[in-house]
Amino acid sequence: MKRALMHTFMLILLATTAVGCGQAAAPKEEPAQAQAEASQTRKVQDAKGEVEIPAHSKRIADISGTSEELLILGHTPVATANTDSYDHENPPPYVRDKLKDSKIVGFYMMDTINIEAVMSAEPDLIIMNARQEKIYEQLKKIAPVVVLKNSLENWRERFTEVGAILGQEQDVQKWLADYDAKAKKIGEQIKAKSKDETFSIFLAHKKGPYLLGSEGAGSVLYDDLGLPKPATSPDTKEKTMVLLTLEGITTINPDRIVLLHPEGGEQSYKDSAVWQGLKAYKNDHIYYLPANPYYNQAYMPLGKELLLDTLEQTLNK
Repeated sequence: MKRALMHTFMLILLATTAVGCGQAAAPKEEPAQAQAEASQTRKVQDAKGEVEIPAHSKRIADISGTSEELLILGHTPVATANTDSYDHENPPPYVRDKLKDSKIVGFYMMDTINIEAVMSAEPDLIIMNARQEKIYEQLKKIAPVVVLKNSLENWRERFTEVGAILGQEQDVQKWLADYDAKAKKIGEQIKAKSKDETFSIFLAHKKGPYLLGSEGAGSVLYDDLGLPKPATSPDTKEKTMVLLTLEGITTINPDRIVLLHPEGGEQSYKDSAVWQGLKAYKNDHIYYLPANPYYNQAYMPLGKELLLDTLEQTLNK
């Protein structure tokens, strides 16, 4: 009896020891796996040719302006230059919380950024745009650098390029398909309400009203939502922004107008007899939106998606 009890006790002790050993060994495997992943590389094509980058980047510094694309793909950059165009010390309000743990290193539209800040973020990959060519060699000393081929205006191609760099092409295509489906649904709702009426979108500027065309907010309105523009609209693929006078707007005379304006900048339009003579004004079909954040936001994927929501609420009133 005693021998049987002792045998049972020994079995329990061995089983407990085995479990304990298993638990203790597990953490030792994790660093080894992380080290193995860190040592893996892959080659990608960028604006300069072929570049070797980590196969599993964990610490991406983005100074190219594609931090929103990285967020969509599940990567929070350790450093970012996606700052507000009116405040280069902070990201735009609509993504500020998502980028709260990212080190601010400048503004992506500038040709240089804070290189020391990038270095202190200890990135394993840096993404930049061609505008920042003059600091390329300095950045290469910090980590592998990818120079994007596509400009900010070609946002779909640019997003696809980022997806290819990270091996996440399918994730990009799914997001774009979902975005297009959402835009189509909202566009059809707006067109059902407005019938065959035409739309124009302007940016109020100190030089005069800019008619927005096939980029940014104009692209959201016409390409994504599919809203019709007047036949007399002077914008083309080559003229994505056309500077007009108030009198010039009367030659277009759209049925509905979206005006992006600086704070308080809409009042001079409202007070203008020319503006009041437009049929959109007479029919109460002018929609006023602040230029900050909507003008710059309309060039970014998360910003575009949020602009869809705003236009759905605004144009369906």
